[in-house]
Amino acid sequence: MSEKTELKPKSEDHVGSKKHTHDFTNDEILQTRSELLAWYDKNHRKLPWRERVSQTDPNKRAYAVWVSEIMLQQTQVATVKDYYTRWMEKWPTVEHLSRASLEEVNEMWSGLGYYSRAKRLHEGAKKVSGTLFWFGVVAF
Repeated sequence: MSEKTELKPKSEDHVGSKKHTHDFTNDEILQTRSELLAWYDKNHRKLPWRERVSQTDPNKRAYAVWVSEIMLQQTQVATVKDYYTRWMEKWPTVEHLSRASLEEVNEMWSGLGYYSRAKRLHEGAKKVSGTLFWFGVVAF
């Protein structure tokens, strides 16, 4: 008859459940995070939305991320790259997009499919720009 031995955390810095098999110390988490980020810095793909996201203006960063996330839904990265670049050249801010017509937006979106994404992105830009205008805040 064998007794079950309860696993104990490696240190007092233990993170997670004692019964979970993937528990790490804070030091292990920090080391893993550091190694992962170093690998990413060395090996990541150069993509146009990543360049824009490095901007210091949080409004421009938010808009750049928003557009890329919507375009990348159910669409391959290789397809989105050129569309994203053209889109951001034409409408570099949410305010610019809000002033476009739906026809212009759909024309620019042509080839990406799922046109409801473009329509909702356009509607969202109009809503955000209008709301920010009323509160005296500069739009993205």
